Amino acid sequence: RIRGAHSGTGLWRRGLDRERKNTIFSELTISQSDVKLTLSYAMEAGMPTPDMLPFILSIALNLTISGLLFREFFWHRLTSMELAEAARPILWLHAFRFFGLTFISHGAVHPDLPYDWAWDAAIGDVISAVFAWIALSLRRGSVFLVMVWIFNIWGLLDILNAFIHGVPLKVQALLGAAYFIPTVYVPPLIITHIALFLLLLRKRRS
Repeated sequence: RIRGAHSGTGLWRRGLDRERKNTIFSELTISQSDVKLTLSYAMEAGMPTPDMLPFILSIALNLTISGLLFREFFWHRLTSMELAEAARPILWLHAFRFFGLTFISHGAVHPDLPYDWAWDAAIGDVISAVFAWIALSLRRGSVFLVMVWIFNIWGLLDILNAFIHGVPLKVQALLGAAYFIPTVYVPPLIITHIALFLLLLRKRRS
C-alpha cells in the first residue's frame, strides 16, 4: 500500500510538472505572438522598430557631435559677424544638397525604394540647394534676407518631411549608397538650419 501511495504521488507530481511545462510553453508562445503583434502595430503606426536602432542611433550621435562641434568652433565667430557674412558658410554647406539626387539614381539605391518618397526627397534637396545658390549670389540686402528666410524654412521642412514619411516606410534598409546622406550629411544640415534661425532672430531683435 505504501508503495502504491508513493507511486500514485509520483504520477500526480509528473502530471503536475507536465501541466506546468505546458503552461509555461503556452505563455512563451503567447509572449512571442504578443511581441510580433506589437512590432506589426509599431510598423503600421510608423513607430521605430528594433531593426532601425543603428540608423536612428547614427543620426542621434551625429546630431550631438555636430552640435557640440559647431558650438565649440563656429558659433561665437558667427555671432560676431554681420548676418550677411555669417550666413555664407552655412549657405555654402547647403549648396551641396544636390547630393539628394542619389535617391533617384538607378544602381545607387535599392529598386524597391518607394519612388514617391525618393522623388520628394531628391527634388526637395535640389530646391534647397538652388535657394542657397540664389542667396549666395545676392550677398546682402533686403532681398538677400528674404531669400535666406525662404531657404531656411524650406530646407528644414524638407528634411523633416523626409524623416516623417521615411520612418514608416523603413527606407533606411533600401537606401544603398545613399544611406550616408541621412546619417552623415543631414545632421550637420539640421544643426546649421537651427543656427541660421537663431542668427536671423538675433538680426530682427537688433
